[in-house]
Amino acid sequence: MIRELSDFVHKDLGYKGLITEINFTQNAVISEIRDTLAFVDNHNYWDHPNSLPGHSWSFPFLHNQMSALRAAAWNPRTLMPSRIFGKPFTVTEINYVFPNRYRAESGPLLGAYASLQDWDGLYRFAWSHDDKGVRHESPINRFDIAEDSLSQVAERVTNLMFVRGDVKPAPSGIAWPYGESTFREMNSIAEANFPVDFSMLGFYCRIGSLRENRTFPDVKLIRKPKDFIQELSEAEKKTIREATKVSQTGEIAYNSSRGTLRIVSPKTESLSFFKGELAGEVLNVSDGTPIFQSVTASSMDGKPLAASGRILLFHQSDVTNRHIRYSSESMNAVEHWGKTEPLIRRASAVVQLKLEPGNYRVQVIGLDGMPKGTIPATYTDGALQFGVDTAKFGGSMIYLIEK
Repeated sequence: MIRELSDFVHKDLGYKGLITEINFTQNAVISEIRDTLAFVDNHNYWDHPNSLPGHSWSFPFLHNQMSALRAAAWNPRTLMPSRIFGKPFTVTEINYVFPNRYRAESGPLLGAYASLQDWDGLYRFAWSHDDKGVRHESPINRFDIAEDSLSQVAERVTNLMFVRGDVKPAPSGIAWPYGESTFREMNSIAEANFPVDFSMLGFYCRIGSLRENRTFPDVKLIRKPKDFIQELSEAEKKTIREATKVSQTGEIAYNSSRGTLRIVSPKTESLSFFKGELAGEVLNVSDGTPIFQSVTASSMDGKPLAASGRILLFHQSDVTNRHIRYSSESMNAVEHWGKTEPLIRRASAVVQLKLEPGNYRVQVIGLDGMPKGTIPATYTDGALQFGVDTAKFGGSMIYLIEK
């Protein structure tokens, strides 16, 4: 079917571009078909809405309200094995879906690991499903981020880490085999699913798939899938075994049991946490409200973060709608989206940036890029220190630090 449709589009319609298909699943057998396509594409969502039987795409919408950081980073981890080394790989649908209260984690999680994996494209779905959303006449709802300031700020974090390339790709990779002899050893179609332990290796190095008789530069092909652990290095085994998973580049440290994500690169550092404090090399956060927060600092003048004289700092908690209605306090079932009036969850912390000496000014910046006000900051003992609070100036998530 894919060949027939592709031939029609190419030959009859004269289309000259690339064509792909099967962009909704992760399975080694599917790699056999994807190998015939111009590039590999896949989709994935965190906390995708579900509906009650007989209520398809209508209220109540059911959500898990979990943090992906406390679920082994299910998204983006489960996407990683489906890439085929040697072919472009894109994710043309991905999102952390409203009203999940941990959507802020999407920025650093997607940005850091898409860059570590050296993917080729990442597209959040969607801006808006209708003109009301485009005109800002609808409350935040489901996939649309036209009204979701939290996800829009997260987009900026992803852009800096992935598009600008602040987080480095891993130098080497590991490939899961596919092909006739590999499939012959399978006892059932269930064995075609990529093992969880293999996907965990994506926290350390690049992972993906490769035909059993092929080679690819700097990529190790698994030879015996049923005993693949024996083919791994000690560092690779450690990534599977231990809670703290450090990338091959050393820039990403993810602790799956504590739900913390620490990203330290020359131009961007990001800290996501639940317990009130976490430290990078330049960026340190302490005395935080004991709720989930994500704090990212990025150089805006091309210099390393420690030497930068122009820094953007993003401080995120959660954003929702006034009068949104749930069926219970667990917020797992949405009954009404509420009003087009955003509410930001109050979160505060003390931020410290280890910067070169100088006179620094810290301004709160609105989503339109305009200053909302200046906040006090002190420079002592080689560090600039100031407080962040999402309640400042009627809602604050962005700070500009200038020398």
